[in-house]
Amino acid sequence: MEADLVLSFSPYLHIYDSSSEKEEILVVNLDGAAGGLVSVVKSPEVEHLLGRKFTFTIFTKSNSYILQSSSDKESAAWISTLDPTQSVASS
Repeated sequence: MEADLVLSFSPYLHIYDSSSEKEEILVVNLDGAAGGLVSVVKSPEVEHLLGRKFTFTIFTKSNSYILQSSSDKESAAWISTLDPTQSVASS
């Protein structure tokens, strides 16, 4: 399933089926994980296991979510937005 991601300035990540949708398919609470908002990990091992490129995992206080972007550059942008303490080099 492909979905558009929208980050609001509250501690929630709203995920939609498309940019024209008004109702979320998922809302992720980003508050309170690992001493900050979230922990975000980009793992080549997970990409290989899933057989998908440009994935990254968000770890929250209560769950983890594997998301996929359309490019390394977009992955890096999402990771730095969700976890500003990380510096991710795009290929």
